[in-house]
Amino acid sequence: MSPLALLLALVGGSGSPATPVRLAGPGVAAWVGDVNGDGLDDVVFPDRTAGKVRIFLQTPDRRFEEAPEASEPPLDSPAADTRLADVNGDGRLDIVMAKTGFSEHPKDPGGFEVLLNQGK
Repeated sequence: MSPLALLLALVGGSGSPATPVRLAGPGVAAWVGDVNGDGLDDVVFPDRTAGKVRIFLQTPDRRFEEAPEASEPPLDSPAADTRLADVNGDGRLDIVMAKTGFSEHPKDPGGFEVLLNQGK
């Protein structure tokens, strides 16, 4: 049985496709919202293969650039669902994750995690 895959192809400012990002693994969902407060929609998704939440920031010329690695939170357990919401009322979108309670790896903690947006 082959894993499901999400192919994220972002269009560059010229209208031609940029290099696609391919994610292997089941249960991958991408969320769109302005996470850096610049008025442009960004793309956020948990990447089980990379072991982190990946964040692609939209630039004014309609391209997407991956956020610096230091700002992409690590995953300690596969994410079953991810949402963007302002959970603390500061006007910035935060990342809320439900992590799988069922895993092949008994050390995966599962549960929920809220990653508060610390600003730009």
